[in-house]
Amino acid sequence: MHLSTLIHIFALLALAIVSPIVALPSNDATLVARSAPSLQARASTPSLIARSPVPSGALKKRALRQKPLTPEEAISQQLCPTPMRVCSIDAQSSPTTLTEWIRDGFECVDTFEDLTSCGGCGSVDTKYDCTAIKGAHAVSCVVGQCRIDSCTKGYTPSLDGKSCVWTY
Repeated sequence: MHLSTLIHIFALLALAIVSPIVALPSNDATLVARSAPSLQARASTPSLIARSPVPSGALKKRALRQKPLTPEEAISQQLCPTPMRVCSIDAQSSPTTLTEWIRDGFECVDTFEDLTSCGGCGSVDTKYDCTAIKGAHAVSCVVGQCRIDSCTKGYTPSLDGKSCVWTY
């Protein structure tokens, strides 16, 4: 035998060892019972007749329960990229139409992460401005809520972590 023939035989043996074992079709009666039903049997069995997909009742109910968009949310979708929200620049201004928002000026903020507009528009109400918390040294906005990371000297973080408490 030549060396190339031996290499070829060893390669075939190695392939046979590592390749998966595949079952071949059988005429055994136990396997026939598992075969696909005949065309005639399919037509007479209603559960096997193809139907187009239809939303379940739960999906229909959920769609009906969705709350409608507020005018501000609708304007936000038109002026800002998702998930940002439109905020008026002027606290005295309260625009209601797209034209008024553009005329009066606006900013797009991420109210889930923005330090100066955490949970709402900080330009309209300072309660949404994490940097304005008295005694706070380091703050963060986590999912739309201000969190105190540390307080200035003389203050300690409150138990809920949303404010600094005077300790002297």
